[in-house]
Amino acid sequence: MVKPRPDGDGNFNLAPNYTASDFEVVNNGHTISFNAKDDKNTLNVNGVDYKLLQFHYHVPSEHTVMNAFYPLEIHFVHQNANGGLAVIGVLVEKGATNINLGKILTDLPKDGKYTGTLSFFNIATIMPTNSPTYAYNGSLTTPPCSEQVQWLLQAKPITADSEQLNTLAKLYNGNNRPVQPQGDRTVHIVE
Repeated sequence: MVKPRPDGDGNFNLAPNYTASDFEVVNNGHTISFNAKDDKNTLNVNGVDYKLLQFHYHVPSEHTVMNAFYPLEIHFVHQNANGGLAVIGVLVEKGATNINLGKILTDLPKDGKYTGTLSFFNIATIMPTNSPTYAYNGSLTTPPCSEQVQWLLQAKPITADSEQLNTLAKLYNGNNRPVQPQGDRTVHIVE
């Protein structure tokens, strides 16, 4: 888990370091997973390095903002040397065509018998720029749903057009975990 800075003000220091890389594309029966083929993509959270393991999607979103769902949410899963996880969530709203998102939508595996490769893709191109981040300690959204995740939800959504959203929804629609109560979790806003 990631703790607020020692000064106790609840601030986090987030430093992503993403570069163009290759990903194995797998239909795992629940979503399409883009598994990192190298360790070049990292995220530093308060001085702790996390390596990107994979990214995948959920239709509709697993997070809500002001009780509103988004048609799509992308999760970028990172792991540190001690096995701790940090997941960046990116919300996607219906809007303009997203050229960079379109690059991951070609030749998606329809079942688990096929895997593909997404070559020389920089995940930063499908993340919002200059977005505040909601940070909280939470759980995995798939079984066993263990409480071991530092969530970093980007407050500013990216866009995708109807055709792009439908491409992913046709493969998996309703592959989201129901929204969980906040309980006693503290949500920090990282500017």
